[in-house]
Amino acid sequence: MSQDCKVNLEFCMQAIIGIYYKYSSKDGVPDSLNQDELKQLVMEQFPILSANAKKEDLMKTVFGAMDFDQDNKVSFREYVTFIAFLIDALQG
Repeated sequence: MSQDCKVNLEFCMQAIIGIYYKYSSKDGVPDSLNQDELKQLVMEQFPILSANAKKEDLMKTVFGAMDFDQDNKVSFREYVTFIAFLIDALQG
């Protein structure tokens, strides 16, 4: 992984926040992602993950991993926690 980041960290954080609200607002409830919104987010923002042949199984796994409190929606806190896990895994 390249260490040469062409954008600053503040821009990256704003992008992470903006992406969450772009997808979470689709159903009129901007404070959480439902399964359909999360599926669209993953398909568009994580093309490598979404190229998996078993997309439906993958989406259930991703949603289950992100929905820490098992309330069938992904809050902003759950979203950023999952993003942090992904960043850590990529760094590893």
